[in-house]
Amino acid sequence: MLSTQLSQISNILDNAVVNEQHMYKPAELGVHVAKLITKYAKNHLVIQQARNIVRDCGGDEECESNAIFQWVKSHVTFTKDPDNYERVVTPDIAIRAIKAYGYFAEDCDSITLLLGSLLKAAGMPVKIVMVRTDNNKQYNHMYLKVLILNGNKKAEFISLDATYKNNVYGWEYPSNNKIEIGRRKHNVNK
Repeated sequence: MLSTQLSQISNILDNAVVNEQHMYKPAELGVHVAKLITKYAKNHLVIQQARNIVRDCGGDEECESNAIFQWVKSHVTFTKDPDNYERVVTPDIAIRAIKAYGYFAEDCDSITLLLGSLLKAAGMPVKIVMVRTDNNKQYNHMYLKVLILNGNKKAEFISLDATYKNNVYGWEYPSNNKIEIGRRKHNVNK
């Protein structure tokens, strides 16, 4: 039984999109993930999963974005990529792994890609946020912001970082070293 499960996991992950680059320029990985979000938000499996998650929200974008965030957070486990190797797994593969095994283990860019694709499939615009953590010289963490109409019918960006289970809806990584990618312009805060 275990060998069958390992074989199935291997087959799922063999279909993953893998990008082997040692280093990315600051916004390069973010731009790549943003393009993949746009592409996979149109994927049938992603659309169906997004619709299933938000079915009880009645069109309330705050409810929908929080439902998707909670669903992703409850089904992913953060794991680091190997050193000098960037692996990006597409949301359709992630959803298949979740349906087959109940969880998906990847790093922040694949988790952000899954979350962003589901949000965009549900009709909400997103942008990528890349940050430097712990005085790191490279941008080494990624999450996103989603544009929603809040309860007062005002548009606002809400930060969503599903990388860690204890992150809450709206929490933003505390860093002044950020790049925001999406919504027609790149905002750099240094």
